[in-house]
Formats: sequence, structure tokens, C-alpha cells
Amino acid sequence: NSCYMNSIVQCLNHCEPLLKYFLEETYAKDFNQKNPLGSGGKVAMAYASLLSDIWGGQYSVLAPRLLKITIANFAPQFNNIYQHDSH
Repeated sequence: NSCYMNSIVQCLNHCEPLLKYFLEETYAKDFNQKNPLGSGGKVAMAYASLLSDIWGGQYSVLAPRLLKITIANFAPQFNNIYQHDSH
């Protein structure tokens, strides 16, 4: 169920410093690709792509599939359709 994830995205989407960090692609210089516990920037890139789509003005409806799939690749507990709380 992606409604909890959508609530998180909506909250983060209106945090102006974070939004600017991703839309201006400043985040890319902060990747730590050598961290064995990280995603090599893949989650950040999926999130940035979603933000670009949200704020790009091209779409009126979006589904954050790429972000959900990317998160599930690194956190398998989200690789399902079950509800997960967003706290």
C-alpha cells in the first residue's frame, strides 16, 4: 500500500531546503557509493526523479512506482502490498 509512502513524500515535498537540495541536484555530490549499507545513491536518485516529475508541471497525476521499487530493493520488508506505518 503506497498511501503511507505518499504521505511521507507529500511532507518531504514541502520541506523547502530539502526540495531545493534535490531539485538543484546538489544531492549528487553527497553520494557515498562505498558504504556497504547504503544504496549507492539509488534511493536519492529515485526520489529526485519523482520530485522532478512533481514540480516539472508535465503531469497532473503521478504514481511513485520507481521510488517504491527502489526502496524495496534495499529494504525487502517493503516489497509487498501490505500497509506500513509512516512514523
